[in-house]
Amino acid sequence: MPTEVSESDVKNQVETGTKVFTRVFDCLYLQVTAPNRASWHFRFQTRGKRIQMKLGVFGENEKGLMEYGSAIKEAIDLKARALNVDNPKLDIARRKFSDIQSVDDLAELYLKNKAKKIKTIQILERLYKKEIKAAIGHMLLT
Repeated sequence: MPTEVSESDVKNQVETGTKVFTRVFDCLYLQVTAPNRASWHFRFQTRGKRIQMKLGVFGENEKGLMEYGSAIKEAIDLKARALNVDNPKLDIARRKFSDIQSVDDLAELYLKNKAKKIKTIQILERLYKKEIKAAIGHMLLT
């Protein structure tokens, strides 16, 4: 089993910017795309399928960036969850939609996502509010 890559090696790889996808720790990988641009990825296997998810962007001392130590801690936590036959990637996606309870909540999310793709969202919003919301907007999805 290969040993883990040191923090200084990771910094050198990111500074040089050679495109590489390298194993840093057990189930933790670093993808370097350009000089000073890299991201952390977690790979695991569940039910015979290999799954990869992005943990964060490499960086230090800035909000929103993930440094070496915190990336390793996150990978250890996710691996423990994956060993319990959980799918961490699916759990994160489920948490994102946990606040959707009614038809109105679902429609609001749909319209918000659709607004990013089309210019004339007002037509869909008007139709929903006029025709659907009054009739079934209050109903629970369950």
